Amino acid sequence: MTANPLRPMKLEEVKGAPPGAMLYLEYHLETRFHQSGPRRASTIRAMICDTHMGAYYGQRFRCWARRPTPEDMKAHEWRE
Repeated sequence: MTANPLRPMKLEEVKGAPPGAMLYLEYHLETRFHQSGPRRASTIRAMICDTHMGAYYGQRFRCWARRPTPEDMKAHEWRE
């Protein structure tokens, strides 16, 4: 059996993840205030739902089920 390749999660998958699940949040452009790293699904959902950030999912930030390698990140294009 072959393992599923790592890919960015769809917005619906992020919204449906269990609240305590740890996801990897990646920012397209990191700043002092926006650093990529592990976050709880409930924290990410609050950020998406409580602000207009859901419209920018895939453009400014995206989530992975686990920490991606640099090769994984380069292999998947950002939405424009």
